[in-house]
Amino acid sequence: MKNLITVLTLASLVFFSLIGCQKDDQAPPEVEEPVAREYSNKVVLQGLSVSTDNSAKLTWSKLDTSAFREYLILRKENKEDIIDISHPFYYPSQIIKRISDPNTTSFTDVELPYTPYLEYQVIAVLGTSNSISKNLYSNSKTYERPDIKVFKAQPYDVLPDLSNNRLYIIESDSGKISIYNFENGALEKSISTNAKIGFSDFGTFNGKRELYVPRNDGWVYVYDAATLQKTDQVNCGSDASCVVFNNNKLFVSTDDDYWPNRPVKVIDRATKAVIATAGDNDRTRIKLIPGTTSEFIDISLYVGPTDLGYLKFDANGNKVIQFEDRYHGDYPLDAMAFQIMPNGLEFITSDEGAIYSKDLTYKLRLPHGNYRYSDFAFSSTGSIIYAACRNNKLVISYTSPGYVETKKYSTKGYPYKIFRKDNTLICLSSSSPLGSYSPYNFSSAKLFIEKIAL
Repeated sequence: MKNLITVLTLASLVFFSLIGCQKDDQAPPEVEEPVAREYSNKVVLQGLSVSTDNSAKLTWSKLDTSAFREYLILRKENKEDIIDISHPFYYPSQIIKRISDPNTTSFTDVELPYTPYLEYQVIAVLGTSNSISKNLYSNSKTYERPDIKVFKAQPYDVLPDLSNNRLYIIESDSGKISIYNFENGALEKSISTNAKIGFSDFGTFNGKRELYVPRNDGWVYVYDAATLQKTDQVNCGSDASCVVFNNNKLFVSTDDDYWPNRPVKVIDRATKAVIATAGDNDRTRIKLIPGTTSEFIDISLYVGPTDLGYLKFDANGNKVIQFEDRYHGDYPLDAMAFQIMPNGLEFITSDEGAIYSKDLTYKLRLPHGNYRYSDFAFSSTGSIIYAACRNNKLVISYTSPGYVETKKYSTKGYPYKIFRKDNTLICLSSSSPLGSYSPYNFSSAKLFIEKIAL
């Protein structure tokens, strides 16, 4: 019995000894280091605090080394983005701040971009005058907002279908057409047309709502507006940049300007026959003047200086009057930012808000300062002009006439296209500012739909 007790005692000692050894061998659980810690060989991103004022504060550990050069604060807006500061030319937007003070261990990112995903990282750059720089990458912190709905596109034009809460996004080079619901932000339908396409239009023919899409292969394709099912096609003979439907006729701007042909072709929707040709400038954007059934303004797309024209047709589609502007580039013109006012007597164009009368006489520019405009909308009576700022998160309203600034409406993004429905502005906005040239490059931008109460 005594021997048995001795054996059990020895076994117990061995067992507890083994347990103690296992505990000593286990690594301690990973915990976030307090910000006050200092390291010579690493940076620990400790906190990411988001405030109600749409800002995020970062805090990190201090780097205690004489080789310190600077901290780089990086921000990603896509999970799949690759951060490589050895090629900053390709990723300049990811570096949002450079800090040369080694004692600074916090940074506040103000006005967060309107995107569902943000990821932050701190990089310490080390080096001396006699050494090659070295980068220490911190851990990452993310902030996600799944309720935000964004999408990628290269919009050339946007057609509103306000009664059905839809925006039709036309992508020229890719030939893609997408329908987005601006009430819920959902993509309802998308198709590829397999051509380069231009400014399109809606129309009702034989009781059916149609979408007319001009193509660079000499055709205008006809789609069911609700389903985007192709139902017909009309031959216009050459590269078409714009189409307008009116009085059961298609007014198509083409590049066919060889005498006796003229670039704007009037085509009967029913018979598909060319009724007449008109215009002096090929590949223009044409718009029907409100309150008329046969008067149009057109602005050239691909020539410089930009040209401006007026066209009038009779009820049968034959040309009655045609004339060009007298300025030949002396005043701002831009076919991409171009809207005719509800009174039909004036139109506004360019990123400076240049206003012309119907007879193509230049009047003035909006008091724009450093603001640059991408689109315009109007109150129902035309007494207020809304101007979308492509370089600021703003829509600005002006009186008409008088052209006095009355109010600024803050937006979550940089508004590209705006449309008024009742007492709301529907905006197609970009997460990043639009460039200096139109059509704009949206390759790095996220797009989203926002509504502004008036």
